[in-house]
Amino acid sequence: GNGRSGIFIFESPTPVIGGTNPDVSNLISANVEDGIHLQNVSGATIQGNFIGVNASVTSALGNRRHGIFLEGSSDTAIGGVDSSLSPGNIISGNDQGSGVHILGPANNNSILGNLIGTNDLGDRAIPNLTGVSILNAPNNSVGLGLGGGNLISGNLESGVLIDGPNATGNRVQGNKIGTDSTGVLPLGNTAAGFSGAGVLISDAKNNLIGGNEFSGAGNLISGNEGIGVLIRGVTSTGPGDPGNTIQGNRIGTTINGDVRLPNKSLGVAISGARNLIGGLMDGEGNLISGNDGTGLLI
Repeated sequence: GNGRSGIFIFESPTPVIGGTNPDVSNLISANVEDGIHLQNVSGATIQGNFIGVNASVTSALGNRRHGIFLEGSSDTAIGGVDSSLSPGNIISGNDQGSGVHILGPANNNSILGNLIGTNDLGDRAIPNLTGVSILNAPNNSVGLGLGGGNLISGNLESGVLIDGPNATGNRVQGNKIGTDSTGVLPLGNTAAGFSGAGVLISDAKNNLIGGNEFSGAGNLISGNEGIGVLIRGVTSTGPGDPGNTIQGNRIGTTINGDVRLPNKSLGVAISGARNLIGGLMDGEGNLISGNDGTGLLI
């Protein structure tokens, strides 16, 4: 590896790293800091790269910090531009940091159609420490859009972490979190208890996990070693200051919702205030079933 990051781009508009043609893919691994570090960059595209793995995608060759680090950067597209996983990146093996780390005031970034924490087939873990971490950064999207959901599985701590009072308006939609690529076998993010979860929201508010505004907005959050979804900390202060919303997800079952695929602890656990779990409209309810612990703990 290089002594710092593999690629560092500072205040440069619309850079492109990789692409949808395999001939332009990069192998970005084994660097002492980040695989890719974008600082104060706008409009970047990162597609089709191998970040933190060896060339055959059989084992880790991790960058020692994050696979991709967005620091104050906005409007970045990480991954796909259509409904398949092919333009996405494989972001795995960065076991001392996150596969993707977004640090505020970074905003309006999208993470679409990537394999984060697994091999290229999505059937074996090559873990990052955390799959995706969003720290005090608003209005980012993990999944769906035009690029489809991500597979975020096999990581050592949480699959998705949203942390800090400025981490608002983030959307996590259409992902498989804790399963293999088929959605029928476990490939859990491995932190147990309250130290991690499939999705962990900590001291953050007004974030959406799932939803019902279009087909497929819900996530499959199953097979994790710990809690499926954990919300902790003070998330809101009163009327007009919303907490977080969890709607339309399958938590503890396979992708079709007909076979248990348990999170090995609780399905959903909440210690914050004014969060909404489910709803009265079609598609807003969650299927929380088959978990080894309590389905919903408040």
